[in-house]
Amino acid sequence: MPLNVDIHVHSNHSVDSKTPLNEMCRVAVQKGFKYICFTDHFDMNPHDDGYNFYNYEKYLSDFNRAREQYAADLTVLKGIEFGEPHRYPQLFETTLKNGYDFVLGGVHWLGKNWVGEKAFQEKYSIQEMYEIHYKEILAAVQFGGFDSLAHIDFPKRYLPGQYEPIAELNAILKELVKQNIALELNSSPVRRGLSEIFPSKTILDLYIKNNGRKITVGSDAHFPDHIGADFDRVQEHIRDYGLKNVIYINRKETVINGEEKA
Repeated sequence: MPLNVDIHVHSNHSVDSKTPLNEMCRVAVQKGFKYICFTDHFDMNPHDDGYNFYNYEKYLSDFNRAREQYAADLTVLKGIEFGEPHRYPQLFETTLKNGYDFVLGGVHWLGKNWVGEKAFQEKYSIQEMYEIHYKEILAAVQFGGFDSLAHIDFPKRYLPGQYEPIAELNAILKELVKQNIALELNSSPVRRGLSEIFPSKTILDLYIKNNGRKITVGSDAHFPDHIGADFDRVQEHIRDYGLKNVIYINRKETVINGEEKA
């Protein structure tokens, strides 16, 4: 059975998407999806274009309208992708009182630096950039409070090389399991021309070694055509690694499928 769950999707309530939430739902139904979660960006880094862009009241109005309109065919879940939650603990706690179904933790900014910036890439080597990134990821996971960790190896979207420090990754994945946070399988790198999804097989191997099996599935779609894109690759990983695919409703975990490794 093809995957019919996509719980990392953006709408025009994220600064980097222009698509109305309602339109994303319409296309999801056309594609045969049964669950979709809108994890629009909540970014409080003042250097980010999305700083203070997110408006919960406007989001909620569009969300409630779409959830009611598509209720017969699609379960529409209320989510958020909170950037660097460990850096904004009070705001994070306040934001969660809005009653989301699913909270995705993401790291896009490394202090004042965004990994896609030319100035950042000129300042550091590839190894140094990944080390800075993974240090920030570990701090986010140790802080916890979210349901799933988005795109753990995010820099590979933008850098011409990859570096996977085993000790640092082991520490992150061990803490992820300890905190009962899922690891996201995110298909977006494939449509950007990369050969693998987030995370790499190296990271998945380490996740299994640290007794991790729980994952969430997301396309990171900002446009309707990207909903569920390249999920065949995601499904292969679920099967080959014996992963447990979960969604969250009212912050409670629900198993969609879990495939035992042969």
